[in-house]
Amino acid sequence: MRDLVIGYILVLLSYLCCGVFGYFGFMGTMFKKVQETNLAATGNVLSQNTLFMFEATDPLAFFLRLLVFLLIFTSYPFVHLLVRRLVFILLNKHDPPSNSLWILVNFLIIVLPTVVSILYPKVGSILGYIGAIAGFFAIYTIPTVLHLKI
Repeated sequence: MRDLVIGYILVLLSYLCCGVFGYFGFMGTMFKKVQETNLAATGNVLSQNTLFMFEATDPLAFFLRLLVFLLIFTSYPFVHLLVRRLVFILLNKHDPPSNSLWILVNFLIIVLPTVVSILYPKVGSILGYIGAIAGFFAIYTIPTVLHLKI
């Protein structure tokens, strides 16, 4: 329990640091050149990965990239733990998983998102599709199922 609380505190601090330094990083007019380049190339003012909008030699950008790395490094184990437990609950409700199943599920949880991100690196589009599907279920399906259950 103590380790879990320490982990949540580290995640909170990493999100807080990324938010504060990201806010200070986007203040001012230093992005005019990058915005014009993005507008000409893609039709959008902002890049899908906002860290690409910083100059490579900017020390604040380096620090912000370091904070994002720490954010992912501290929050990924929590997400992995949750997904792994849900998969094991779906696969076998009462039996403890075997070592081969444990290794296979861990491998798939790590490799599948990595392969998707390598083959289709436009995270904004993926999040848009997921949001549209989740919005459909939240607006139309879930209220209907709840109404039929009552």
